[in-house]
Amino acid sequence: MDSSKFTFVHTRGKISEFLCNKSVKEYLMKWSIKGHISIQYYNFNEQFNAYQKQEFAEAFFKDSNVLSTLKKPNDGSNLIPVDEPLTNVKVESIPCTVLSLEFFDRILDDNNIIRGQSGDIIHCLEEEYDDYFIIGDKLRVENIPTPHGASILGNDGYRWSTNPPVQSHTRKRNIVLCLSGNVGQAKNITEKEAFAFITVIYYRQMLLDSNSDVYNLFSESERNQFLFRLLKFLCLGGQWCQYEDNINPYVDTVKLLYKDLLRVERVTGTEELVIRSIIIKVTATTKDGSKKIPENPNNPQNFLYLIIDPFTRRVTTFFHQWDGLFFV
Repeated sequence: MDSSKFTFVHTRGKISEFLCNKSVKEYLMKWSIKGHISIQYYNFNEQFNAYQKQEFAEAFFKDSNVLSTLKKPNDGSNLIPVDEPLTNVKVESIPCTVLSLEFFDRILDDNNIIRGQSGDIIHCLEEEYDDYFIIGDKLRVENIPTPHGASILGNDGYRWSTNPPVQSHTRKRNIVLCLSGNVGQAKNITEKEAFAFITVIYYRQMLLDSNSDVYNLFSESERNQFLFRLLKFLCLGGQWCQYEDNINPYVDTVKLLYKDLLRVERVTGTEELVIRSIIIKVTATTKDGSKKIPENPNNPQNFLYLIIDPFTRRVTTFFHQWDGLFFV
């Protein structure tokens, strides 16, 4: 099917129940996510099949109705400044098969992360590094994995996949890029952005540090699940995030978000539940690369998911853009 056959209509009257929840709004503000997140809804006109993900996404970012209504996640009122179609579109399929929060029971049962039945997250010792970073005891700089390929020992004592950057602040950014799970050398992450990825308690080690004892609680395929991605997103938060000392606010909030974004149905004549939604993560740029959605996609907290319901022909956008502004 030619991607141009997909057309979209913005569902103006539909508002996310998740973003309207009073307790959720309080947590999003505390985690520095409020004002940087948006959830919007569009209807489309043609039957969608799973093999059409690329065509669907390309059509989405060429559609005039989308370009004029898709909101940039800041104060919720400004539109993304796109005055031409986004022609270069990359699509990543995201598995989404988890039906129960029992998926996270292994976190609650692990005495290295949670203290007993209280839900309290176990802190570890902190160490100041280079007058800037506060590094958790199990996430020392010398144990940071090499981003890729053979390593080179620099004068600073750290191992680099290529020649070490000359500027000390660039080395800091690259260290944090490794912490955040990316590969290669950082190009667009600022020192302010880097601050959010400093791991000072065990559950963030489970999320970020592949060398941590608790990292292997989840396999790589489980970490790729949409539910795990959502929990990681909430736990790391935004630039001015105030982290929780208890796991329950994160689990309760991710439950509401997951339910709000997905369509789950019971198979006719059975008790079996299935997730009907299809999830794709997308990045898009203009032809000359001057405009991107999301901006700085190297930052793992910047993302745009398209959540497609083939049965109702509705697509939900879930968009977060890292920014230094703080909204109350």
